[in-house]
Amino acid sequence: MAITGTLLPAPSGTPGDIQPDDAAAEGTEAAFARTDHQHQIIAAIPSELAGVQAAAEGVATTFARADHGHQIQPSIADDHIVTMDDSGPAASGEHARFTANGLEGLTGAQLWAALSGQATAAVSMNSQNITDLASAQDPNDAVSLDDILDHIGITLNYWLGNQILTETLTDSEAVLQETPSSTLETLSTITFKSTVADTPTPFEIKAGATIEFHFDADETGGAGRNVGLHCVFGYVDSNGTSNFIQIGADSDSTGELTTAKTSYILHSHVGNNTEVPVGKRLWLKFVSTSLSGGGGYPEINVYYDDPKHHVVFGVAGSILANFVQKSLFDAKQMSYSITVKDPGNAEDITIAFTNRAITITEIRAVLVGSATPSVTWKIRHHATDRNNVGNAVVTAGTTTTSTTAGSDVTAFDDATIPADSFIWFETTAKSGTVTELHITIVYTVD
Repeated sequence: MAITGTLLPAPSGTPGDIQPDDAAAEGTEAAFARTDHQHQIIAAIPSELAGVQAAAEGVATTFARADHGHQIQPSIADDHIVTMDDSGPAASGEHARFTANGLEGLTGAQLWAALSGQATAAVSMNSQNITDLASAQDPNDAVSLDDILDHIGITLNYWLGNQILTETLTDSEAVLQETPSSTLETLSTITFKSTVADTPTPFEIKAGATIEFHFDADETGGAGRNVGLHCVFGYVDSNGTSNFIQIGADSDSTGELTTAKTSYILHSHVGNNTEVPVGKRLWLKFVSTSLSGGGGYPEINVYYDDPKHHVVFGVAGSILANFVQKSLFDAKQMSYSITVKDPGNAEDITIAFTNRAITITEIRAVLVGSATPSVTWKIRHHATDRNNVGNAVVTAGTTTTSTTAGSDVTAFDDATIPADSFIWFETTAKSGTVTELHITIVYTVD
């Protein structure tokens, strides 16, 4: 079947804009219905997506915003979307830092480097420690306690007392006298020792240190020999006699003593680092030397209890650790105490168990009683075994008769108690009327 009709002319003009509310309708004259041919579509240039925009119907000749892309401009300005600016790329666990174009990742080391020198006010550590500092190299460097203890020096001073080295000066001069019988004789009367309690062990005397001995001395005269003195300094066990270790060299000499009382300052030089262990006592010895003449020896006088008479030397700063309370149980000195009512002559009572190594520095005992009360007692200790005979702190024991000041024990045969040890006391004799025995053991934590 043939189709006939009038040939329509081609549409002329340009397509019209599509309006948002144009509905499909029949065309007119030579135009098809609007749904049957193309119209020009005009869309606006995408705008920057600076923030979050909600979907909505477009206006004029644009589509709804939800129907086409928006331009994203990376920026760290207000209300902009931030993008990554790290070619690394950033890794998990890194710290974020803003750049001009976004964010980059920083490792811990890079973060600390970036923060270095940026503080403009005091920084609080909120009572937390700073640990593992490097050794200081510059006056402005922070230092650790270990660095301080290892590099600074502390001066110890001991006054010459009545055969003691003491931290307390008694300003009432007196004299020790002794007549030697041979040359290079270590004098037994003119001698000075510290107590364990007055010796802040452990400490170290560094190589290169100098020990100074200040004292007055003379001799009585009338003998044939001319003598001089020099000093020997060292440390000894807590009993004051065994295992003497000399510190440094013998001092220089006084030269020939005269009958005129003369002030001397002698020096001993320390060639090697020397550590004085826990529980030791210092010992200053005087050695007489025949310098000229023959025959008998004169009586030597060395004076004490005067501000001019003392020993002074430097020790490593590590001694400060003996005075720093590192924890509640690390105080410089602590104590155990026990009180026994109506003690007998064969008591065997546990005082304590210590899980840390300690050193006894003093034991004080006192009685309550009458009719010349007396108790002989011992402190013993042993690691792990309470049934063991144990080690006696004072081998011979101590007899206490005082009901006032008590017995003050500072010389020991075995004052060092290992960790995990039991400590107990025993009595071996009792007389008179004793209603109470009290013992306090003073110690330091090693």
